[in-house]
Amino acid sequence: MSLTRRNFLVSGSLSLAAGALSPLLVQPANSKPSASPDLKDWESVRREFELSTDYIHLALFFLASHPRPVRQAIEQYREKIDANPFVAVDSAIFEPTNENIPLQVCRAIANYIGGDPQDIALTQNTTTGLALLYHGDRDHDP
Repeated sequence: MSLTRRNFLVSGSLSLAAGALSPLLVQPANSKPSASPDLKDWESVRREFELSTDYIHLALFFLASHPRPVRQAIEQYREKIDANPFVAVDSAIFEPTNENIPLQVCRAIANYIGGDPQDIALTQNTTTGLALLYHGDRDHDP
C-alpha cells in the first residue's frame, strides 16, 4: 500500500477512532455480542456510563466518558494488542481485509449516509478535516 495523504490521515486517525468503534469491529469470532441495552429513557442511557454522580458533566469538548459498549470494544482491542501488537495493528490498519478497521469505519459511514466508502476520509478531528477542505488537495495543484 502506497503512503498517500489519505492513507496517512486514515492510519494516523485510527488511534483516536478506536474508542468510538462498535464492539462488533474488534470482537473475536468465537464470542457472542452483548445484548443491546434498552435505552428507553435518560436514566437507562446514563447507566451505560460510569460517570461520578457527584458532578454534572457538561465538558463535551474536553474528555468524554465512554458508554459500556465502547469500553468493551476498547478492552477487546487492548487485549488483541497485548497478545500480538504487530499483528493487531498491522491487520487493523494496513491489510485490505475485513479486519481493516479504517475500511470498516468508512463502509459503515458510507452505508449510513448513502455514499461511497472511497469518498470518506477519516481525520484526527474536525479541525483537521476542515483544514483539508479549506486548503484543498495541494498534491494536485499546478
